[in-house]
Amino acid sequence: MKIISSTLLLATALLCTTANAQDAPREKRNPADRAEQRTEQMTKELALDADQAAKVEAMNKRYAEEMRALEPTEAERQAKREKMKDIQTRRDAELKTVLTEEQYAKMMELRQQRTEERKEHKGGRKGR
Repeated sequence: MKIISSTLLLATALLCTTANAQDAPREKRNPADRAEQRTEQMTKELALDADQAAKVEAMNKRYAEEMRALEPTEAERQAKREKMKDIQTRRDAELKTVLTEEQYAKMMELRQQRTEERKEHKGGRKGR
């Protein structure tokens, strides 16, 4: 009975740890942390020796930095959002000339529902 209890406790601890690691926002994890985590995983899964692990970690850090450099800045993300909003506004204006008032109102109502559903879905995910 103690073995079963110990096994369940260990499994629960592992699941909680994994869930917390997945909740960490990507923006807050720096390239060095990501490289270290990836190296630890590779060391376990591939049974890397100490020399291999050191070389792999150096590679992982270098490539993580390169990947980070490709991520858009907040200003770039904001500019993209503004452009998308402008496109949607122009599309809506054009649709308004084709749809009846009832169809247009229904389209806007459905859009609002989808927006709220996405917010609810995102609300359940921490850090995003």
